[in-house]
Amino acid sequence: EGERGAERGVRIEFANGKVQYYEGDKGAERLVRAEYPDGEVQLFEGEKGAERLVRTDFLDGTIKHHEGARGSERVVRTAYADGRLKHFEGEMGAERKVRTQFPDGGTQYYEGERGVERRVRTQFPTGNVQYYEGAQNLERLVRLRFPSGEVQFYEGELGAERCVRREVAGRVYFYEGEKGAEAVVRV
Repeated sequence: EGERGAERGVRIEFANGKVQYYEGDKGAERLVRAEYPDGEVQLFEGEKGAERLVRTDFLDGTIKHHEGARGSERVVRTAYADGRLKHFEGEMGAERKVRTQFPDGGTQYYEGERGVERRVRTQFPTGNVQYYEGAQNLERLVRLRFPSGEVQFYEGELGAERCVRREVAGRVYFYEGEKGAEAVVRV
C-alpha cells in the first residue's frame, strides 16, 4: 500500500489461514494485529522488531491481557464473558493465579505455584471473609470473620468443618459436636 516507491506492507496472509496486519511507514512497518482461523485475535504494541503481545481475544468472549518485553510477555489478567476477572503473577510460562474477582463483588485469593494454586481467602460482597487451609481442591474452612468483628473458628475435614470457637463482643464461646449440630460447651 502507498505511493510508488513508498509502498509498505500492511498485511501478510499465511497458508494456514493466519493473517498479520502492519502499520507504519515503509521500512518501519510494525505488527499490530494477528488473526487466526479459529477466531483468536492478538494485538501488539511497540516499534518494528520490538512488537510485544498486549492482548488476546477469543471467540467465547475471553480476553487475556499481557505485559512484558517481546518474547517474554506474560498473562497478567483474564476477563471472561460472564464478568469474572482472574489476576496472575509470575514470569511467562509460570504465571500463577493470585485473585479471582466475581461480578457480584466477591473476591477469592490464592497462593501457590502455577497449577497448584490453592484458595486461601474469600471476601464476600457482604463483608464476610472466609479463610482456608489445605491443598488445591481440598481447601477447608478454618475461620470466618464478619464485618461486626465476630470471628468463628472451624476444624474438620473438607465438607465436615464444624465451629469450635466463636469470639463476639469480647466473649469467647467454645463448641462441640458435628457440623450443623455444634453446641456451646463453655463460655
